[in-house]
Amino acid sequence: MKLNPMIVLREDFENMPVLFNPDDGELLSLNTTSLFIWKQLSGDISRDELISRIHQACGDSFPKEAEKDIDLFLDRMKRKGYIQD
Repeated sequence: MKLNPMIVLREDFENMPVLFNPDDGELLSLNTTSLFIWKQLSGDISRDELISRIHQACGDSFPKEAEKDIDLFLDRMKRKGYIQD
């Protein structure tokens, strides 16, 4: 997976991080976890490597169910064209 180079990350937009799509003007606000995921995708990494990095960052507090939420986020970002396979 890799980021769509047209999408802009603004970490200081009204005290919250957002992604800006210049093609349609959409702003998408990010929480702490989704910001971490977005930053990990700045390189071309696989889903499994991404999960491993999140697990390392969270340590023992990483619930197994979180993988489902991560997959939902990645699917949403792919559908919107923010990330590519």
